[in-house]
Amino acid sequence: MAEAAEAWTYGGVGGVEVAVDELESATVAMRDAARMLDAAARALAVAARLAGSGVATGMHDGPAARAVGLGEAAAASAAESGRLDDLAARAAAACAAYLDAEARVLARVREVGGARGVLTDLPGIADWARRAWAGVLVWTTPVGMAVPARVPGVADALLPRSAMPAITGLVNEPNTSAAMARLDDYDESARSLAEALARAEGLLEPESGELETIVDLEAELTAAARAGSAAAAAPALGQSANSLSSVMARLDAVEALGGAAVAIETREDASGRRHIVYIPGTQDWGVRDVNPADMEANARAVTGDPSDMSRLVVEAMEAHGIGRTEPVMLAGHSQGGIIATLLAATVGATTRGWLGGAPAAGAHAGPGAVAALGPPRPGTGDALAAPRFTVTHVVTAGSPTGRIAVPAAVQTLHLENSRDLVPGLDGRTNPAAANRTTVVHDRRASTRADAPDRSTTPGQAHALEGYAQTAALVDEGLTASSTAWRQGASPFLEPGPATLTAYRPAS
Repeated sequence: MAEAAEAWTYGGVGGVEVAVDELESATVAMRDAARMLDAAARALAVAARLAGSGVATGMHDGPAARAVGLGEAAAASAAESGRLDDLAARAAAACAAYLDAEARVLARVREVGGARGVLTDLPGIADWARRAWAGVLVWTTPVGMAVPARVPGVADALLPRSAMPAITGLVNEPNTSAAMARLDDYDESARSLAEALARAEGLLEPESGELETIVDLEAELTAAARAGSAAAAAPALGQSANSLSSVMARLDAVEALGGAAVAIETREDASGRRHIVYIPGTQDWGVRDVNPADMEANARAVTGDPSDMSRLVVEAMEAHGIGRTEPVMLAGHSQGGIIATLLAATVGATTRGWLGGAPAAGAHAGPGAVAALGPPRPGTGDALAAPRFTVTHVVTAGSPTGRIAVPAAVQTLHLENSRDLVPGLDGRTNPAAANRTTVVHDRRASTRADAPDRSTTPGQAHALEGYAQTAALVDEGLTASSTAWRQGASPFLEPGPATLTAYRPAS
């Protein structure tokens, strides 16, 4: 786990897991060599016995020296085999110790951060509650209502100073993840919730329309670039995202389009076409809206099941005409990040496709990970029953993705604000594999001038404004792992002309 002030990373090419992988490879090689030496020692011992037999029977002239030499070589080989076995055992123990230390340090960081957050927030929460209760008394009794009007400053002294106190010391990713991890039947519970939501939507939600291209995209993006949001810093239409922070800004702008809009940025040069697919977060929190970026999609995606939203993204990619060999980066916020990770594990050309079943070969995930989207929805035929795209990179912001297996060929970057409860909703930390780098940023501890929100409330902690600043740390070169991911993604993040096309279902 590499660390830099208020942000740190685990996993990736600079992580302990990669060093351990190399040490484990060396351990295997030493054990193989030890077995070969042991076999040689046995063969030399047999030869020595045969040579000694010749001396005893007088069958050969002068074989004594040869027998002694063979015996000494056998002993030396056996001794070296033992030393290599011992060294391999020590290396294996070192692997286990490194991994255990990494897990302990990460857990300790989370525990200390959680305890510090609780101690920091409790006084403010108590003060807010006291003021809120005083406010109830002031504004709901005739006498109380008369006092603030006649005595200047009473209302300011009694009433809460904000709509919500700072609570992300209590309600945050580590604490949420710990709570979710205690659920023995997590997958079953999530699927039951998804089915209940689906039944309610079947009764109350209207049918979704056909996928269509947003015609006046420039006007809608201009309206989306609201003051103070990350969208205000999005690249101009016609220009590509040239940094990870600009990817977050454009993602914020696309999310503000609403209606489950998915946007695809395409640039073309001498090497061919490449694409960045922008996938929004949750937009429908009820069961009456036709928007597929809803709570049902959340419950399905986190356990690796298909949803209307995951299928909509694939349909948008197909409508855009993305070729099977054209490199693709999937970028998503919140629900969009879960779906991005899931699609990389299912419809990327390096995986088994939209077939379901076990994770693809080379996939890395923790216990109980999933990588199956199930069958295509009725009417789409077999178009999704085979690998469709070459997904090479994924970036997620504030997404619970620890239960999803990712193929080793897909370089994945997970941005997480430690004050954001959403990444902890799956009860799993992300695997620390060579192709999965997780950047953890404590936004409330940030001393940078780019910390406008301070992440004191769940809404602030989950917003893309903060994640754009976390992305800026990666652009600057946070750790070896994040820098390696950024360098690998550089073909997607070069300045220059690019098209941006957005798709969403007709309302």
